[in-house]
Amino acid sequence: MERKPDRMTAMKQLLEQVKTSLPLDQPGIFSCGPSNNCVGCPKKLLDLVDAEVSYWDAAVAQGVIPSFGDISRFGKLCHNVSRGLKRNNIQTLGPVDLSRLFLQRIVGHYSHLQLRGRDFEV
Repeated sequence: MERKPDRMTAMKQLLEQVKTSLPLDQPGIFSCGPSNNCVGCPKKLLDLVDAEVSYWDAAVAQGVIPSFGDISRFGKLCHNVSRGLKRNNIQTLGPVDLSRLFLQRIVGHYSHLQLRGRDFEV
């Protein structure tokens, strides 16, 4: 049976997935024009994700262990930004996976946890 990753490893995996999936380092993609036909601002969305990625890269490098809520919120943010980019016809390299199965894979060795005041059974 495969061993489940700990929280630090899970956050590192999520960071790598985000870096490869979202076009964070391609600033020329986004230019607002006079037509303003954007649904949300893709540049601002990616700036938000880039700030979170930078924060968690630094935190993980310093040995800060993220909580399950931190992993969940970061993954949900990235998933929603990915959806926003798709609404603006901007291709991502792959989906940012924050499904229930992904959370179960991360925290599967725990029998019960609580996220945002709701019980979460694994």
